[in-house]
Amino acid sequence: MKASRIAIFAVMLLGIVFLAIENLRLKAKVAGLESGKSQVLQDALPVRQKTQPPPLSPSGSEAAQAKQGPLSSKPSLPNGKVEQRMEKDRRVVEDEEARLESMRQSQVAETSALSLALKSAQREKIEHWTGGDKRSWGHEQAAGSPDTDAAGDIPSAWASKAPDGGEEWIKLDYDRFVELDKVSVVESHNPGAISKVVAVLSDGNEAVIWEGQMDASEQNELVVSDFPVVKDLRARSVKVYLDTTRVPGWNEIDAVQLVGKDGSKQWASASSSSSSYADP
Repeated sequence: MKASRIAIFAVMLLGIVFLAIENLRLKAKVAGLESGKSQVLQDALPVRQKTQPPPLSPSGSEAAQAKQGPLSSKPSLPNGKVEQRMEKDRRVVEDEEARLESMRQSQVAETSALSLALKSAQREKIEHWTGGDKRSWGHEQAAGSPDTDAAGDIPSAWASKAPDGGEEWIKLDYDRFVELDKVSVVESHNPGAISKVVAVLSDGNEAVIWEGQMDASEQNELVVSDFPVVKDLRARSVKVYLDTTRVPGWNEIDAVQLVGKDGSKQWASASSSSSSYADP
Protein backbone atom coordinates (compact mmCIF):
# COMPACT_ATOMS: atom_id res chain seq x y z
CA MET A 1 0.00 0.00 0.00
CA LYS A 2 2.78 2.41 0.91
CA ALA A 3 4.53 1.79 -2.44
CA SER A 4 1.35 2.48 -4.41
CA ARG A 5 0.75 5.69 -2.47
CA ILE A 6 4.31 6.86 -3.11
CA ALA A 7 3.95 6.13 -6.83
CA ILE A 8 0.66 8.02 -7.04
CA PHE A 9 2.00 11.04 -5.19
CA ALA A 10 5.08 10.99 -7.44
CA VAL A 11 2.86 11.20 -10.53
CA MET A 12 0.94 14.09 -8.95
CA LEU A 13 4.22 15.87 -8.17
CA LEU A 14 5.47 15.43 -11.74
CA GLY A 15 2.25 16.93 -13.05
CA ILE A 16 2.64 19.99 -10.83
CA VAL A 17 6.27 20.45 -11.96
CA PHE A 18 5.20 20.15 -15.61
CA LEU A 19 2.58 22.87 -15.15
CA ALA A 20 5.13 25.15 -13.51
CA ILE A 21 7.53 24.72 -16.46
CA GLU A 22 4.73 25.44 -18.94
CA ASN A 23 3.86 28.60 -16.99
CA LEU A 24 7.47 29.82 -17.20
CA ARG A 25 7.54 29.11 -20.95
CA LEU A 26 4.36 31.14 -21.43
CA LYS A 27 5.77 34.09 -19.47
CA ALA A 28 8.94 34.03 -21.59
CA LYS A 29 6.90 33.92 -24.77
CA VAL A 30 4.73 36.85 -23.66
CA ALA A 31 7.88 38.86 -22.87
CA GLY A 32 9.27 38.09 -26.34
CA LEU A 33 6.03 39.13 -28.00
CA GLU A 34 5.97 42.43 -26.09
CA SER A 35 9.53 43.09 -27.27
CA GLY A 36 8.49 42.32 -30.83
CA LYS A 37 5.62 44.82 -30.61
CA SER A 38 8.01 47.57 -29.57
CA GLN A 39 10.29 46.80 -32.51
CA VAL A 40 7.40 46.91 -34.98
CA LEU A 41 6.39 50.34 -33.72
CA GLN A 42 9.94 51.61 -34.01
CA ASP A 43 10.20 50.32 -37.59
CA ALA A 44 6.93 52.04 -38.47
CA LEU A 45 8.14 55.54 -37.53
CA PRO A 46 10.11 57.51 -40.14
CA VAL A 47 13.71 58.21 -39.07
CA ARG A 48 15.65 61.11 -40.56
CA GLN A 49 19.14 60.51 -41.93
CA LYS A 50 21.74 61.41 -39.31
CA THR A 51 24.34 62.59 -41.86
CA GLN A 52 24.28 66.37 -42.21
CA PRO A 53 25.00 68.09 -45.55
CA PRO A 54 28.49 69.67 -45.94
CA PRO A 55 28.88 73.42 -45.30
CA LEU A 56 27.74 75.57 -48.23
CA SER A 57 29.82 78.33 -49.79
CA PRO A 58 28.11 81.72 -50.15
CA SER A 59 28.35 81.58 -53.94
CA GLY A 60 27.04 78.02 -54.45
CA SER A 61 24.24 77.70 -51.90
CA GLU A 62 21.41 77.31 -54.38
CA ALA A 63 23.30 74.70 -56.45
CA ALA A 64 24.28 72.70 -53.32
CA GLN A 65 20.71 72.78 -52.09
CA ALA A 66 19.51 71.40 -55.41
CA LYS A 67 22.13 68.59 -55.33
CA GLN A 68 21.24 67.65 -51.74
CA GLY A 69 17.70 66.56 -52.59
CA PRO A 70 15.02 65.58 -50.00
CA LEU A 71 16.01 64.02 -46.63
CA SER A 72 15.99 60.21 -46.78
CA SER A 73 14.17 57.95 -44.24
CA LYS A 74 14.00 54.29 -43.29
CA PRO A 75 11.24 52.24 -44.93
CA SER A 76 8.12 52.15 -42.74
CA LEU A 77 5.24 49.73 -42.37
CA PRO A 78 1.76 51.00 -43.20
CA ASN A 79 -0.42 51.54 -40.13
CA GLY A 80 -2.73 48.72 -41.22
CA LYS A 81 0.10 46.18 -41.24
CA VAL A 82 1.29 47.27 -37.80
CA GLU A 83 -2.19 46.67 -36.40
CA GLN A 84 -2.38 43.28 -38.13
CA ARG A 85 0.97 42.25 -36.63
CA MET A 86 -0.10 43.31 -33.12
CA GLU A 87 -3.45 41.53 -33.47
CA LYS A 88 -1.66 38.34 -34.55
CA ASP A 89 0.65 38.51 -31.53
CA ARG A 90 -2.32 39.07 -29.22
CA ARG A 91 -4.05 35.96 -30.57
CA VAL A 92 -0.90 33.90 -30.02
CA VAL A 93 -0.75 34.98 -26.37
CA GLU A 94 -4.46 34.20 -25.84
CA ASP A 95 -4.06 30.76 -27.42
CA GLU A 96 -1.12 29.96 -25.12
CA GLU A 97 -3.08 31.09 -22.06
CA ALA A 98 -6.07 28.95 -23.07
CA ARG A 99 -3.81 25.93 -23.60
CA LEU A 100 -2.21 26.36 -20.15
CA GLU A 101 -5.63 26.68 -18.49
CA SER A 102 -6.79 23.51 -20.23
CA MET A 103 -3.72 21.69 -18.94
CA ARG A 104 -4.40 22.97 -15.40
CA GLN A 105 -7.98 21.71 -15.55
CA SER A 106 -6.76 18.30 -16.75
CA GLN A 107 -4.26 18.16 -13.87
CA VAL A 108 -7.05 18.87 -11.35
CA ALA A 109 -9.15 16.06 -12.83
CA GLU A 110 -6.20 13.65 -12.76
CA THR A 111 -5.44 14.51 -9.12
CA SER A 112 -9.06 13.80 -8.15
CA ALA A 113 -8.95 10.47 -10.01
CA LEU A 114 -5.70 9.52 -8.27
CA SER A 115 -7.27 10.26 -4.88
CA LEU A 116 -10.13 7.89 -5.67
CA ALA A 117 -7.68 5.26 -6.90
CA LEU A 118 -5.70 5.53 -3.67
CA LYS A 119 -8.87 5.00 -1.66
CA SER A 120 -9.69 1.84 -3.60
CA ALA A 121 -6.22 0.27 -3.35
CA GLN A 122 -5.61 -2.78 -1.12
CA ARG A 123 -8.73 -2.65 1.04
CA GLU A 124 -9.14 -5.09 3.94
CA LYS A 125 -11.62 -5.57 6.77
CA ILE A 126 -10.58 -4.91 10.39
CA GLU A 127 -13.40 -5.33 12.91
CA HIS A 128 -11.51 -4.08 15.97
CA TRP A 129 -8.13 -2.35 15.73
CA THR A 130 -5.80 -2.48 18.72
CA GLY A 131 -2.48 -1.57 17.08
CA GLY A 132 -0.31 -2.05 14.01
CA ASP A 133 -0.48 -0.56 10.53
CA LYS A 134 -3.36 1.75 9.73
CA ARG A 135 -5.42 1.55 6.56
CA SER A 136 -6.20 4.72 4.63
CA TRP A 137 -9.54 6.12 5.86
CA GLY A 138 -9.90 3.15 8.27
CA HIS A 139 -11.57 3.65 11.69
CA GLU A 140 -8.12 3.16 13.26
CA GLN A 141 -7.10 6.52 11.78
CA ALA A 142 -9.20 8.14 14.53
CA ALA A 143 -7.14 6.38 17.21
CA GLY A 144 -4.18 8.29 18.63
CA SER A 145 -3.58 12.02 18.58
CA PRO A 146 -4.62 14.20 15.60
CA ASP A 147 -2.32 13.77 12.59
CA THR A 148 -4.34 15.41 9.80
CA ASP A 149 -2.66 18.81 9.54
CA ALA A 150 -4.99 20.30 6.93
CA ALA A 151 -8.68 20.09 6.18
CA GLY A 152 -9.70 17.93 3.22
CA ASP A 153 -10.32 14.41 2.01
CA ILE A 154 -7.10 13.02 3.52
CA PRO A 155 -6.40 9.31 4.29
CA SER A 156 -5.17 10.00 7.85
CA ALA A 157 -8.80 10.39 9.03
CA TRP A 158 -11.72 7.96 9.28
CA ALA A 159 -14.36 7.97 6.55
CA SER A 160 -17.40 5.72 6.30
CA LYS A 161 -17.81 3.23 3.47
CA ALA A 162 -20.23 5.44 1.53
CA PRO A 163 -21.12 9.14 1.72
CA ASP A 164 -24.64 10.32 2.51
CA GLY A 165 -25.78 6.79 3.44
CA GLY A 166 -27.52 7.61 6.71
CA GLU A 167 -26.44 6.62 10.22
CA GLU A 168 -22.79 5.66 10.82
CA TRP A 169 -20.82 5.37 14.05
CA ILE A 170 -17.26 5.05 15.30
CA LYS A 171 -16.31 3.62 18.71
CA LEU A 172 -13.06 4.58 20.45
CA ASP A 173 -11.52 2.71 23.40
CA TYR A 174 -9.04 4.20 25.90
CA ASP A 175 -6.46 2.75 28.27
CA ARG A 176 -8.21 3.47 31.58
CA PHE A 177 -11.58 4.27 33.12
CA VAL A 178 -12.19 7.87 34.23
CA GLU A 179 -15.02 10.00 35.55
CA LEU A 180 -15.92 11.79 32.33
CA ASP A 181 -15.67 15.58 32.07
CA LYS A 182 -15.94 16.06 28.29
CA VAL A 183 -15.36 14.43 24.90
CA SER A 184 -13.56 16.38 22.16
CA VAL A 185 -14.05 15.35 18.52
CA VAL A 186 -11.72 16.54 15.73
CA GLU A 187 -13.45 16.65 12.32
CA SER A 188 -11.30 17.18 9.21
CA HIS A 189 -13.65 17.03 6.20
CA ASN A 190 -17.30 18.02 5.70
CA PRO A 191 -17.86 18.61 9.44
CA GLY A 192 -21.27 19.00 11.08
CA ALA A 193 -22.80 15.53 10.61
CA ILE A 194 -22.40 14.41 14.26
CA SER A 195 -25.84 13.52 15.62
CA LYS A 196 -25.06 11.89 18.98
CA VAL A 197 -22.17 11.21 21.39
CA VAL A 198 -22.47 8.45 24.00
CA ALA A 199 -20.35 6.86 26.71
CA VAL A 200 -20.11 3.08 26.53
CA LEU A 201 -20.35 1.80 30.11
CA SER A 202 -18.67 -1.29 31.55
CA ASP A 203 -21.89 -3.33 31.12
CA GLY A 204 -22.07 -2.39 27.42
CA ASN A 205 -24.98 0.01 27.80
CA GLU A 206 -24.79 3.45 26.21
CA ALA A 207 -25.31 6.70 28.14
CA VAL A 208 -26.10 9.73 25.99
CA ILE A 209 -23.71 12.66 26.50
CA TRP A 210 -25.12 14.86 23.72
CA GLU A 211 -27.70 14.53 20.96
CA GLY A 212 -28.83 17.14 18.46
CA GLN A 213 -27.91 19.17 15.38
CA MET A 214 -24.41 20.56 14.82
CA ASP A 215 -23.83 24.07 13.52
CA ALA A 216 -23.02 24.40 9.83
CA SER A 217 -19.33 24.66 8.89
CA GLU A 218 -17.21 25.13 5.79
CA GLN A 219 -16.54 22.02 3.69
CA ASN A 220 -12.77 22.09 4.20
CA GLU A 221 -12.35 23.18 7.79
CA LEU A 222 -10.69 21.54 10.79
CA VAL A 223 -13.30 21.66 13.55
CA VAL A 224 -12.81 20.66 17.20
CA SER A 225 -16.12 20.18 19.03
CA ASP A 226 -16.33 19.75 22.83
CA PHE A 227 -19.22 17.79 24.35
CA PRO A 228 -19.40 18.40 28.14
CA VAL A 229 -20.57 15.52 30.35
CA VAL A 230 -23.17 16.76 32.84
CA LYS A 231 -23.96 13.33 34.34
CA ASP A 232 -21.78 11.23 36.63
CA LEU A 233 -20.38 8.74 34.13
CA ARG A 234 -17.41 6.46 34.45
CA ALA A 235 -16.19 4.87 31.22
CA ARG A 236 -13.22 4.09 29.00
CA SER A 237 -15.07 3.98 25.68
CA VAL A 238 -17.13 6.49 23.69
CA LYS A 239 -19.17 6.23 20.53
CA VAL A 240 -19.75 9.04 18.03
CA TYR A 241 -22.81 8.77 15.77
CA LEU A 242 -23.10 10.55 12.41
CA ASP A 243 -26.12 11.29 10.26
CA THR A 244 -24.27 11.45 6.94
CA THR A 245 -27.32 12.79 5.11
CA ARG A 246 -26.96 16.13 6.93
CA VAL A 247 -23.73 17.19 5.24
CA PRO A 248 -23.02 16.05 1.63
CA GLY A 249 -19.84 14.08 0.93
CA TRP A 250 -17.64 12.00 3.23
CA ASN A 251 -17.75 13.24 6.85
CA GLU A 252 -14.31 12.50 8.26
CA ILE A 253 -13.05 12.31 11.87
CA ASP A 254 -9.34 12.59 12.70
CA ALA A 255 -9.30 11.96 16.47
CA VAL A 256 -11.42 11.83 19.64
CA GLN A 257 -10.08 12.85 23.05
CA LEU A 258 -11.43 11.67 26.40
CA VAL A 259 -11.05 14.22 29.25
CA GLY A 260 -11.51 13.14 32.85
CA LYS A 261 -12.66 15.18 35.82
CA ASP A 262 -9.21 14.58 37.28
CA GLY A 263 -7.75 16.63 34.42
CA SER A 264 -6.42 13.61 32.53
CA LYS A 265 -6.52 13.57 28.73
CA GLN A 266 -6.45 10.38 26.68
CA TRP A 267 -6.33 9.62 22.96
CA ALA A 268 -7.89 6.36 21.83
CA SER A 269 -5.82 3.18 21.71
CA ALA A 270 -8.38 0.98 19.92
CA SER A 271 -11.26 1.48 17.50
CA SER A 272 -14.16 -0.03 15.56
CA SER A 273 -16.92 1.39 13.37
CA SER A 274 -20.11 0.68 11.48
CA SER A 275 -18.09 0.85 8.27
CA SER A 276 -14.87 2.32 6.82
CA TYR A 277 -13.87 3.35 3.35
CA ALA A 278 -10.93 0.95 3.80
CA ASP A 279 -13.33 -2.02 3.97
CA PRO A 280 -13.45 -4.28 0.89
